[in-house]
Amino acid sequence: MVLAELGGQIASALQKMSNGTNIDEKVLNECLKEITRALLHSDVSFPLMREMQNNIKKIVNLEELAAGHNKRQIIEQAIFSELCAGKTTTCTKYAYYHQKKGYKPALVCADTFRAGAFDQLKQNATKARIPFYGSYTESYPVKISVEGVDTFKKENCDLIIVDTSGRHKQEATLFEEMRQVAEATELEESLGIPRQSMKMQHAQNREEMHVKRDAKEHNFQRLQQQEHAKVVDISKRAWEFSSFIEFQEKEMKNIMGEREKKMAEMNKRYFEEMLDLEREFDVFGAVHDQERLNDADDADY
Repeated sequence: MVLAELGGQIASALQKMSNGTNIDEKVLNECLKEITRALLHSDVSFPLMREMQNNIKKIVNLEELAAGHNKRQIIEQAIFSELCAGKTTTCTKYAYYHQKKGYKPALVCADTFRAGAFDQLKQNATKARIPFYGSYTESYPVKISVEGVDTFKKENCDLIIVDTSGRHKQEATLFEEMRQVAEATELEESLGIPRQSMKMQHAQNREEMHVKRDAKEHNFQRLQQQEHAKVVDISKRAWEFSSFIEFQEKEMKNIMGEREKKMAEMNKRYFEEMLDLEREFDVFGAVHDQERLNDADDADY
């Protein structure tokens, strides 16, 4: 579906809503359904459509709108605001999304072509509390990109988004500039978001990147689990070895204790036997001496 047909269907949905006599929740939902169908037929991802509907309904709260408000105008402004959000706003949303996921993002404004680009990025980044880098005097986008990326690498930012120019009538210059920026900063991903019509590609790239990151995180977790299992196994073996050594020490102590006990008993028996022998020897010596005395007395007679 070409952009003209898509624009015609969106305009038709808004016209139907405007023709209604009373704009209520039912009319708003029907209008959003027609716009959603048109965008889905243009290959815009469903999660992006659901996000768009939720954002519009947050802006347009029909129950809270007073009677004097122009509901048609408020709804149209909310729809066009969501459909026409530019790349700078998208960069900020992208950074804010990953900030909520635990990353440390940063924004670099390399758009030196559009007046007020740095002011817009600074305003968006300040609201989202995301660090940013840019220059009011430097006109060379590659230099700004390199300086900004180097600055945030030193601050350990793990997601650095470089917002480049989004010129349409100078596509050759634009893509050459983006190529130079990508080579100079060694960017891992390059997303072209010149208008909301390209948001479908951005969503697809973002989804693919999330899948890749999820796969990497899954592999990392699996490796962590494997390493943890190895550590547990080593600890178990060390504990078993330690228990074995402790058991052997106890056994050796028991054996040595038994040996010492046996040696004590043997020594005791040995000394008792020696004492018995000494007693017998003493008795034998006394008898022998008496016999010698008797023999001497007999000789005198």
